[in-house]
Amino acid sequence: MKIVSGGQFLTRYSKAASPDPLSEAFERYEQWMAAGGNGRLHLEEPEGLNVCRVVEGRGLARLKTVWRRLSLILATLVSVNSWKIFWYKRAGVTVGKKVFITHGAKLDWLAPWLITLEDGVVLGYEALVANHIFYQSKLVISRVTIGNRAVVGARATTFASMAPKSMLSPGSVLFTPAPTGATMVGNPAEHFQAGQYPTKG
Repeated sequence: MKIVSGGQFLTRYSKAASPDPLSEAFERYEQWMAAGGNGRLHLEEPEGLNVCRVVEGRGLARLKTVWRRLSLILATLVSVNSWKIFWYKRAGVTVGKKVFITHGAKLDWLAPWLITLEDGVVLGYEALVANHIFYQSKLVISRVTIGNRAVVGARATTFASMAPKSMLSPGSVLFTPAPTGATMVGNPAEHFQAGQYPTKG
């Protein structure tokens, strides 16, 4: 029989009794999704652990995530718009009518099922719609909705929702929700007002 000293016993017991940070993150994510996935979920990244595993789910849910991510890869490879939409829907993205996704545009790989593209949305060349970001050792996940007839310009990136008829100008980066009908410009993107910048004429 192996004899364990008191100090070693206390160390082992404290490790066994301490909560598993990844399991806690799994529970928080599952509760957030069960409640509708509204607002933003902040998950601490435990040292040495990949908190992105939380979004993949556990058990059979993880197999579903694998299938969704394979569909996401196929969506980025095909160039025909109808096929892109077909595979994005298989990846869990909610896609409305008359949506146009330019070749090179991408949707977030981590949790595509939290993205909604409403009717008439246009995603420009190499545009990115993302719903997660790492900030100060935290994984921040949110539901992102691109509203009716909104436009994400070429090589623009949005981490936030866009209201109907809003536009994110090419090359801009959006961190806060875009109001209805607004044109967002810059990095970080701000609401462009008529006469704000010098114009020719």
